[in-house]
Amino acid sequence: MVYEIVNNVPLPDLIGRGRAKGEVRLTIERMEVGDSFLLEDKRRLGVNKIAQILGISLTTRREGDLYRVWRYK
Repeated sequence: MVYEIVNNVPLPDLIGRGRAKGEVRLTIERMEVGDSFLLEDKRRLGVNKIAQILGISLTTRREGDLYRVWRYK
């Protein structure tokens, strides 16, 4: 596939249009040390990146088909 390059298309106003925080990130932000929650496998890898960005220490362990995520620092 060849992409068409177009000139002089104005950039839309992006003020106030940042990405909304996802449910997992909001949950991690509310956690205190010792708290945990269960998470589906497909979201497990993103948890570590979110924690790194927030400066929060998490660990995960498998519980059947789900993963339990704990905050420890």
